[in-house]
Amino acid sequence: MEQKRLFDAAYTGDVATLFQLLEENLNLMYRSYLDCEDKNVLHFSAMLGNLEFVQATLHVFSCSSFSDMCFANDRYGRNPLHLAAINKRLNILHLVDDYDVMKQAALEKPQGGGTILHLSVKHNQLEAMKLLMQIFTHPKFVGAKDEDGMTILHLALENNQNQRGEIIMYLIENAAEIINIKNGNDKTAVDLFLEQARIPPRDLIMVRRNKRLFLKLESDEVIKDCFLRSKAQFGGDDIFDTEYLHHLLNSIDKSRDAIMIVASIIATMAFQLMANLPGGVWQDNLLEGPAPHQAGESVLAVTQPVVYRRLIWGNTVAFVSSLTIIMMMLGNGMSNRSRLPIIRLVILCAAMAVSVASISYTYALLSEPLVPEPARWGQSPNLLALIIVAIVMCIPMILPTSGVRTCYTFF
Repeated sequence: MEQKRLFDAAYTGDVATLFQLLEENLNLMYRSYLDCEDKNVLHFSAMLGNLEFVQATLHVFSCSSFSDMCFANDRYGRNPLHLAAINKRLNILHLVDDYDVMKQAALEKPQGGGTILHLSVKHNQLEAMKLLMQIFTHPKFVGAKDEDGMTILHLALENNQNQRGEIIMYLIENAAEIINIKNGNDKTAVDLFLEQARIPPRDLIMVRRNKRLFLKLESDEVIKDCFLRSKAQFGGDDIFDTEYLHHLLNSIDKSRDAIMIVASIIATMAFQLMANLPGGVWQDNLLEGPAPHQAGESVLAVTQPVVYRRLIWGNTVAFVSSLTIIMMMLGNGMSNRSRLPIIRLVILCAAMAVSVASISYTYALLSEPLVPEPARWGQSPNLLALIIVAIVMCIPMILPTSGVRTCYTFF
């Protein structure tokens, strides 16, 4: 009968009844703890947020040197403070700062491992998690793993609901040191994000060495969460690996031989064109007349100087850009990712696009002096179509760099 009255007082937060019962039987609290197979009175009062009742109970503990009830677990392995976090009883959680026994209880591992933070994330209690992270700031506590090797960020990403989206954002902004931690399956938070959201690498834009993280999401419902910022400073260490860039660099490495062959062919074509210009060279000297020239000079340079200049410029650009590609591939410039891979990527893609476009432009110019003048105007639509095709061919080469729509934002 007395125990029933004690539990009723815990439900209602009736402190007066609590002290009345303890005056009648000082060992009542201890007996209720021993006879309880699941939740004791402190479980119920903490779960319901009855602050005064919890404080009174803690006062009784301090006077009787009996504090085991704070560490008692229910059938699911949760102590009273765990239940307070699960049910968002922030007033109870604030007692951690006032009572050492409550602080020790907060550090107890629940069933399944992990910490009280894991329970807060699992039950989508953002405010409880924030408060606990403000109280316990040690990186080992924030980055603790459960029995499955998951941090609180892994757990939040495991089932990304609306409330957990806010939890993810808060963790990235305020606990960025846990971002690179791997779970029991050797996966980081980025790996889980890709698996759960099913976003291909080309749509995941991540920035290195700049204290910010950008995630591009395709769903309109999460536009406001597109840009997740990290304010932590790591002294040069990457907050996130640039998954998109690494994916693209791997593709380029696999196509190394094909890229080398194409670049070599374009360079050879450009060199041969300079050695054998259309029309050949003059074999004699003519200082006077309608077309003065000297032996060895290009016939095209004298007869059609405008076409000649354009041809030389286009051919030179194609030759130099092809040599640039060859030197970058020979020097393993794309494989060394420790130093600004985005710069090498931009240079390579630009060189490939310029090389193809320049050699196509040169081909179009070559057809003009070789066609009789009456037929040149009929040839113009074909040349225009050729230039358009060349531009379209360059678009896939330019897209990888333009895909990084939001690039480095330095502070």
